[in-house]
Amino acid sequence: MNNIPAEVIASSVPFRFLVGPNRREFTVHSALLSYLSPVLDKLVNGSFSEAAEKCVTWDSVDEDTFVRFWQYAYTGKYTVDLSITGLQSEPQAAQEAEKRTAQEAIEAATVAKEEKEIVQLIVKRDNTLRALSSKDERRLIELQTKAARRAAREAERRAEIAEEEEDLAELLRMQDRRPVLLAEDRERLVHLLEKQASRKREGLVASETKGETPSGELTIREAQWNAFKRQGTFASSGTSSVTGSSKGAPARSNQAHEDYTSTFLSHARLYVFAECYGITGLMELSLNGLHGALVAFTLYEQRVNDVVMLVQYCYDNLVPEALRDMITLYAVCKIEKLWVSEEFQALVEAHGELSRSLIGHMVKAL
Repeated sequence: MNNIPAEVIASSVPFRFLVGPNRREFTVHSALLSYLSPVLDKLVNGSFSEAAEKCVTWDSVDEDTFVRFWQYAYTGKYTVDLSITGLQSEPQAAQEAEKRTAQEAIEAATVAKEEKEIVQLIVKRDNTLRALSSKDERRLIELQTKAARRAAREAERRAEIAEEEEDLAELLRMQDRRPVLLAEDRERLVHLLEKQASRKREGLVASETKGETPSGELTIREAQWNAFKRQGTFASSGTSSVTGSSKGAPARSNQAHEDYTSTFLSHARLYVFAECYGITGLMELSLNGLHGALVAFTLYEQRVNDVVMLVQYCYDNLVPEALRDMITLYAVCKIEKLWVSEEFQALVEAHGELSRSLIGHMVKAL
């Protein structure tokens, strides 16, 4: 705390905190608490019994959150430990991703080769006076059958898309007519919007593959992601107006085997704590910390649950709207990957406010 003389802090009476269900005791100098926020100043110097006893019980605050608050009180910053799980080593994750990419390339090459072979056999049959050999005839029938099946699957897919688009239009009309959709209708609407956005994104990729020039316009997800990244500035300068503390170094990128659940929840819980006690500088620092971690975070398939746990925390608990709004927009940006999680789908079904917020963002972007 650069603005408080060290001797003032050191000479002030230590204030005791009994924290968590086990009521573990911590102390913070009274002068420091008074400086951090008006709420804490009243706690220390007010007319309540806590001020007289220089002690308060905070059994609803977890010890880890309090320790980070303690760090911030004395240093203007805090640390978040990163928990590394043994799900996969980094080389294993990279190898699996490489295998999936290689398999997709092999399948595409196989289809192209078979289609070329069909053309060659037909040309051979049409340009010769004799019929194809029995071996070539069987091969041609086999390849044409496989091609017909692929065409049938594509026709089914297009029919399914048309049906889904009709369902989506009807659900959007229902949403306009009704204040609240049924849970199953909300879930269906989110699912269809996600699939529609995914198809639009795939269409752009297909046009680039064929050599067509994209329009230069941002895709829906790119525009939403840019909007999310802009939320990272929660103050006009790079320092806290209360403490003079910096926002901290940019968050580093993650690997597939690193579990970020505790990292996300640590920032979020600290922000909720800071908002409760009016610690403006810590609110800014923790919300920026969470935002930076999410921007730098690569949402690997193995890490989807890290984000699901964060979303669940924000909707299972009473949290400030700024936090909930930020997490909801992040979820919209990553909805395709999150939707494969049954836990995430259950959250959407259980929390009407979450589904309404997701749908609102997605419809706005169409």
